[in-house]
Amino acid sequence: MKFRCFKTDLTKMLRLNVDEVLLSVSNEIMTITSNNYDIAIVNRISGITLEEGTALVDAKTFANIVRKLPDINVYLEKQNSILLIESGKAKFQIQVLNKEYPQVSYIQETNGVEVEFAKLEKALRQTMFAASTDAIKPIFTGVYMDGENFVALDTVKMAAKKMDLNINQKIIVPVKVLNEVLKFDTDKVEIFCSDKQIMFRTDKTDIIGRLIVGDFIDYRKLLNGTSVNNVSIEVNTEDLINALERALVVEKENKYPVVLNISNETLNLSVKTTVGLFEEEIPIRKSGINLTIGFNARNLINSLKAVDTEKIEMTFKNDMQACRMNGPDYTFLVMPVRIKKEGE
Repeated sequence: MKFRCFKTDLTKMLRLNVDEVLLSVSNEIMTITSNNYDIAIVNRISGITLEEGTALVDAKTFANIVRKLPDINVYLEKQNSILLIESGKAKFQIQVLNKEYPQVSYIQETNGVEVEFAKLEKALRQTMFAASTDAIKPIFTGVYMDGENFVALDTVKMAAKKMDLNINQKIIVPVKVLNEVLKFDTDKVEIFCSDKQIMFRTDKTDIIGRLIVGDFIDYRKLLNGTSVNNVSIEVNTEDLINALERALVVEKENKYPVVLNISNETLNLSVKTTVGLFEEEIPIRKSGINLTIGFNARNLINSLKAVDTEKIEMTFKNDMQACRMNGPDYTFLVMPVRIKKEGE
């Protein structure tokens, strides 16, 4: 194996989701494959092939070497059990691993759909934050796609985003796969699905991931259950995020709720902890009853940071049911936290 390419091209294609990577040179292309069975990533780099071949190397060592090389051409050559890496006057030799590497299980490339990456990226960023990190309930650790919407949820929040995806099945894609997709630098992405896998393809990269198997919750029922409200406010998104982040200065233990007191044209935020007390008032536009309700500040912040408008409408039915944030093509739900009443 002998191959020459630009260091900048090589650096862009380095992924460290596995212990080893397989380098394969053929037809003026070197592919860098990383595969941990749940996610396979195949990157393609154009260059000059002097001799075809393969080499399996330690991923972290290879990546660290490449990043430290001068910003010029890189030359790679396999010499028996050694991979020679040269750039300018810098030379490295690393061990080629003598072991079997799992083959990538490709999906049949039929009935694929092409989407604008900017549109896909926005839909993912406005839903992935709501997915659960609890592996005990795997169906909630991904984003559900039914052709009309992207949906993610856990026990305390939900995000639903309108996204037309012309696929003929309903799927749940793990967040860990989608995190890799968000690293794309491209204009268009092709998506292919099978019963068990999904593949995202660009001109330089394929990402193949296992789908999560299971029945997703009836998210439309949750959305319909919050459509009726007794109070609605319109608030500046950035002002509310900043106030909540200030509240976190004294709420370090993640166990004290931030209390929202909605009255007249004012939203009063307060939190009292063992560290201290925080209070702030924010002007709002309000319709409906006055309401006092508590939330985990971080859950509100995560949802608000996915809002892409200067102001956001937030609606409430009572102090025990979810707050609903209504955007132009998305809806976020955040469950409240019980607050102690006077005398308790």
